[in-house]
Amino acid sequence: MAKVSVIVPMYKGGKRVYRIIRSLLAQTYKDMEILLIDDGSGDETYDIAKATVEKFNGSKGKSLIPVKLYKRTNHGVAVTRNFGIQEAEGKYVMFADQDDFVNHDYVEKLVKAAEEAEADLVVGGYVHITDQKKKMLEVSPMGREFDPYIVTAPWAHIYKRQMLLTNHVEFLTTSIGEDVYFNMRAYAVADKIISIPDMSYQWIYNTESVSNSKQSVISDKVNPLLLLNRIYEDIDNEAFLHSRTVEYFFARYICWYMLFSSRGSRREDIEDCFNKLDFWMKSHYPGFMKNKFLNWGKPKGEFLKFYVFVQGYYFLYRAKLLLPVLKLFGK
Repeated sequence: MAKVSVIVPMYKGGKRVYRIIRSLLAQTYKDMEILLIDDGSGDETYDIAKATVEKFNGSKGKSLIPVKLYKRTNHGVAVTRNFGIQEAEGKYVMFADQDDFVNHDYVEKLVKAAEEAEADLVVGGYVHITDQKKKMLEVSPMGREFDPYIVTAPWAHIYKRQMLLTNHVEFLTTSIGEDVYFNMRAYAVADKIISIPDMSYQWIYNTESVSNSKQSVISDKVNPLLLLNRIYEDIDNEAFLHSRTVEYFFARYICWYMLFSSRGSRREDIEDCFNKLDFWMKSHYPGFMKNKFLNWGKPKGEFLKFYVFVQGYYFLYRAKLLLPVLKLFGK
């Protein structure tokens, strides 16, 4: 069996870390290690994690899974995950977030798929649920071209660790999209990527999470241009970078950012951000509006609901009505 390292950053997780740790310790796949990395929480997170491991690891006759516990000063989730990759010993690396949990066969399904297909990277799916376990969204990849771009978080993936190390694929320390950057770089260097129809990862919607609050309005502290520039500049694979799928992904990302962040933003900030992102897209992809995916040619695997939003967004763009409409959401 191939060894798998599962990396879990923890930051002021409190009692929430109990659930993810217990679900990882209950995995059917045993040739694995768990790296629990406290990123300077300063509360009881580390102690709860340690107590959970001591209580459940090896309980009820289950074999022990090696667990590495780290207590570090605060550096942020990107640095913490990068530290985990360096400390990992497995052939494969996986990630999980402290608020979530996984089904008992989460690791087994992904490592089996990677080994059988000899893949560098496997993309799985997830269920997005509330804390009360009410389903908000189900994502089950079916081997379609756009599947990897639907799941851009690092969890619900398995990566060959050596591929990451050899190509210096790391998370970007930025205010937005560190996971998008990581996966785009990984996709660009992987020789073989597959997706599987699995929904073993349970993503818990947390209204208090940083990602749900910091991107809700346009501000100088959250700069999508930094992310877009770094992805474009740090990828050497020209065929990948200028594929119609990646071109559509960038256009889609800009659409998502503007729709998500315009509500409640100042109108002058909306206009400034719109102009900068529009200039970026035109500079890097001058013919992007001819992309068939922006002309009602739906990518296989794309969500229909979001696809309709993208088409509506660029319909207004063509009609030169987009900026006035976006400013209607501002203040």
